[in-house]
Amino acid sequence: MRLIRYLLALACAAALHLALLRVSPTMPQVIDEILILVLYHSQASRRGWDILGGATAGMVHDALTGGIYGQLGLVDTVTAFVCARSRQHLVIRRPWRLGLFFALMALFQQTLLAAVRLLLLDGVNLAPLWSVAAKMLTTGMFGAVVFWAAGRLRARRRRRIQPSRTPSLDRRWTQTSKR
Repeated sequence: MRLIRYLLALACAAALHLALLRVSPTMPQVIDEILILVLYHSQASRRGWDILGGATAGMVHDALTGGIYGQLGLVDTVTAFVCARSRQHLVIRRPWRLGLFFALMALFQQTLLAAVRLLLLDGVNLAPLWSVAAKMLTTGMFGAVVFWAAGRLRARRRRRIQPSRTPSLDRRWTQTSKR
């Protein structure tokens, strides 16, 4: 079930990527919805699944961008690994902390992507600094919103599964015991 939910989320992120690309060709330089999915999945999933999810999302991202196949797969896998490892050492519960963490992970991903491109390609054009700053800002904001909304949905689902009435003493029993 988790795999199906992840694949559906990945399909939605890919569809959103294509829709934003249709709106403006510079939108992928501003927002990276697949990175948000990778970071959220790394924070919310079990060990091992986070890295597999990062690799899968990176390969889908490579297919969507049309760049060198495998560079975003590698970068998103390493980013998912670092995000998952930091989850074990950090306690991040407040939305502003989540936003800051997601923004720093976006900076890490962009730095790693620049390093991979410099090592593998000749005469590479790196992302402009305004693009990195915008991606950090949007990833931080939308990542915190996604994490908060998913937590609310999980809490609502848990409440629905639990019995609606809490056990209590019967009114008649308490009245007869006082006599």
